[in-house]
Amino acid sequence: MQIEKKIEKIIKSIKKKVNFNLNLVNQLDSMQFLDLITKLEQSFKIKISEKNIQSNNFKDIKNIKKMINEKK
Repeated sequence: MQIEKKIEKIIKSIKKKVNFNLNLVNQLDSMQFLDLITKLEQSFKIKISEKNIQSNNFKDIKNIKKMINEKK
């Protein structure tokens, strides 16, 4: 499965109604955001450090993918 599709599936599992054209992190509450980080770490077998937990890294699928690829 493509990384983008996998990320999209994870986000949709956390929040059903998401507009992928808008800033993603602004659509999640704090618990959903933590859930996203946890699921990304599990799915991609990475560790997202505190310094990477910035809204800019989670604003869209492209930025999430970039961060994941840097961790591999």
